[in-house]
Amino acid sequence: MLCRKNPISGSQNEPVSNGFGMGSTGPARTVAVGCLALLFLTGCVETRRQETRGTPPVPAKEQDTGPAIQSDEQQRGLADGPRAEPPVERQTPDGRSSPQSSPEQQARREHTVRRPVIDVPAPADDSATVSASTLSRAFQSAANRVLPAVVAIQAVVPAGGERDPLLQLFGSVPRRSQTSMGSGVIIDPSGVILTNRHVVSNGGTVMVRLNDGRRFEVSEVAGDPSTDLAVIRIDPDKPLPAASLGDSDRVEIGDWVIAAGNPFGLSETVTAGIISAKGRGLGITARDEFLQTDAAINPGNSGGPLVNLHGEVIGINTAISSTTGGYQGIGFAIPVNVAKWVSRQLAETGEVRRAYLGVGIQELTPELASQLDVDPSINGVVVTHVYPDSPGDQAGLEAGDIVVRFDGESITTPRRLQSLAERSEVGSTQPMTVIRDGERRELEVAMEELPSEFGRLSAAP
Repeated sequence: MLCRKNPISGSQNEPVSNGFGMGSTGPARTVAVGCLALLFLTGCVETRRQETRGTPPVPAKEQDTGPAIQSDEQQRGLADGPRAEPPVERQTPDGRSSPQSSPEQQARREHTVRRPVIDVPAPADDSATVSASTLSRAFQSAANRVLPAVVAIQAVVPAGGERDPLLQLFGSVPRRSQTSMGSGVIIDPSGVILTNRHVVSNGGTVMVRLNDGRRFEVSEVAGDPSTDLAVIRIDPDKPLPAASLGDSDRVEIGDWVIAAGNPFGLSETVTAGIISAKGRGLGITARDEFLQTDAAINPGNSGGPLVNLHGEVIGINTAISSTTGGYQGIGFAIPVNVAKWVSRQLAETGEVRRAYLGVGIQELTPELASQLDVDPSINGVVVTHVYPDSPGDQAGLEAGDIVVRFDGESITTPRRLQSLAERSEVGSTQPMTVIRDGERRELEVAMEELPSEFGRLSAAP
């Protein structure tokens, strides 16, 4: 008999176990193995008989006998997860046997694979979806209202001047004309179109393509360099659809807007965004107080309308801030209230008359307010200089005065005072409120037309 040394007792006579509770040799081992084999064959025969009769084998009923003592291998098996059941042989029609899953395996497979299919009805529109659909319809309505009045403008300037002597070496080389593309919006059914001055200021032939595809040559062009606005006129055979002009003073930061036009020559293009800021001064014109938007504005959008969700024009798209020449999320539009005032004069007389105060002004900062001994929370602008014989001088304005109201409107920035003053009717008298030596004073200003040479000498209102 083979023996192994007990690591605890150190004895040499411990028999080697064979897994059946017996030693590894002897007749008892042969008898035990034979009995087990016979029992196993008997069970297989009985299972096949039940399958032949059509009655599936009935598994033994599980009984709760309490916790059983497990061997080391069983404990390791449980720690690693449930051990797979051995497959059961079944007889195929051709006499061969194939593995069949045990009832436990079938139950586990049905539980993990054959999951019930539940028909879930489509959820009803929630509040977010309804809100999004409503906003989408608002965009559609606004676009449908303004697009018939949006036009594409093409200005072709023939090549002029002397030819390059180097080109004469190649014989007759045709001179290339310059073409600029832009947009515009019809503001009068008779054929009056509002656009940017830089779109049509280079001379040459200016053509307009309407929303319905008709083309017209422009018969009249009038522009205002101070605002980069222009009015052009065509002669249609019937009234044209005109856009509705809104009120840019009522626009708030965060309002939804649509930019319509012909970017890169793509007609009837609309993009959406919001008003990002108001009263932006960029220094690109003498009178700039732009609306800033993140609606996509690209080359070819210049002169096109910026529209609110009611389909009303609130601005004229004019410029972008970009390092690439294309859209980068910052665009600028001239407020429509400025455009209405300028376009009305351009359409009537071909020029713009502006009133002026004749004073130099600057923003009232907290530091300057402390020097003037006034409340830093006061909004207004400080008069730094008064030009002799100007309307401001005649009204009694003095350097150091703080202008807080003009024509009934609060003054918050120099650009605001400048805009209100120049849009006043020439010859009218406007009320003005100033703070001087800590006291409020009411003044009356008789507005006069801005002299042409005054604008070249000073940027004062």
